[in-house]
Amino acid sequence: MREPAARIQRIVIPAEIDRWNWGAFLLNWIWGVGNNTFIALLTLVPLFGLIMPFVLGARGSAWAWQNGRWDSLEHFKRVQRQWAIWGAVIWIGTISSFAAIIGGALYGLRYSEAYELGASALQASARAADALGTPIATGMPLGVISHNARSGGKALLGFSATGSKAAGRVSLEAAKADGAWRITSLTLKVDGRDEVIDIAGGPAVNTAPATTVHPASRMEAVKRVQTITIRPNSPTDAPALKAAPTTPPPVEAGRAVLNEEDPTDARGKSYAGTVAWRAEMASPAESAGAPRMVVRGDIQVPGRINAVLTVRKPKSTEVATAYTIEITFDPTTDAVHGGVVSVPGILMKPNEWAKGTPLAAQTMQTAAGSFVVKLSGREGDRQKNLKLLEELPRLDIPIAYKDGIRAALSLDKGARVLGIALASWGESFPDSRTEAAKRVPTITVRPNSGTDTPWIGQQPR
Repeated sequence: MREPAARIQRIVIPAEIDRWNWGAFLLNWIWGVGNNTFIALLTLVPLFGLIMPFVLGARGSAWAWQNGRWDSLEHFKRVQRQWAIWGAVIWIGTISSFAAIIGGALYGLRYSEAYELGASALQASARAADALGTPIATGMPLGVISHNARSGGKALLGFSATGSKAAGRVSLEAAKADGAWRITSLTLKVDGRDEVIDIAGGPAVNTAPATTVHPASRMEAVKRVQTITIRPNSPTDAPALKAAPTTPPPVEAGRAVLNEEDPTDARGKSYAGTVAWRAEMASPAESAGAPRMVVRGDIQVPGRINAVLTVRKPKSTEVATAYTIEITFDPTTDAVHGGVVSVPGILMKPNEWAKGTPLAAQTMQTAAGSFVVKLSGREGDRQKNLKLLEELPRLDIPIAYKDGIRAALSLDKGARVLGIALASWGESFPDSRTEAAKRVPTITVRPNSGTDTPWIGQQPR
């Protein structure tokens, strides 16, 4: 007679526990297994899984009281409180983990080289400025960036762009090769218009800077920092040159970064820009004889520096010089520090933050804002220079301003365009398997200490 009475007492649910159960709601089937309430396993059944968490939250306390063995009412409440706490901890941890993953992915896209290259090219485009107005602000990118040990990497991104006149949507495709990102497609769709503007290609598109033309100095419309690469001749038949296309692309866009000293900040300041490389035929007047192919790099760092870099092979009589690199700064854009007064040399780097290795060369100033870097034609120096130009993807050009501030321009080197020019000059890179390369001294750019210290170490001899 006692057993039925006890069973009736267990069915009676105390009013103070007949309330919402957060542990059952948050952990549903896990809570059910732990509380002998196996109806909670319906959560794992499709469709039921949408309803059961709410059913468990409403009826979970009653079912747990009926199905469990409890020493007292306080014991029951203490156990259910622990389930609720662990449920909250697990859910907060899960949500935080997903938020961190998504936030990290968005952060990686926002500060990726591919996105910064595309945003800089958009802001430097005259057509984008005409369509959107200036200044152009870009939004958070969405898309995919993949990396591959063989092919380098690919990026498919989309982001918003807003100017003073209109807003639009930008689609970017980029590829990574030889350690550097290059734009393969960059288009702009302005809101309310059917037209899709091609920023990366076509005769009316300028992926590098748009600048004022200076006929006297032959400076082309380009605002941007310099980058150059030259590879002297070696009789070996370099495979990279075999694969080089015979027709130069209209433009090979790359990333440029200007790092400047800042007296108020030991870390200095960095400014993103673009460089647009192309191979073209110089006129007989410019080449002092028959037309010859040259490589031009149009450099633009918006609001800081515009420059044109020209790589050419000198006349055969100039045996002491393998190649010349002419750098001309636009005096209308580098007035922040009073103009560029010194270019000590050129360095090659594996990436933007690594130490640089100087090319064996001599530098001279030919006019205000114009400099010529002559790469050594001596066989040992020639082979070293070619090896550096072949293997390292970035160029660094240290500069000094009139006001004493120093800076460095770091550029993607434009390997395809340079390969085309070298092939037209009958040149090739040295075979790295037989080249006994000697180590060239490296240099580091340090913040100005107030003393007149050289930027580049002893030139290789």
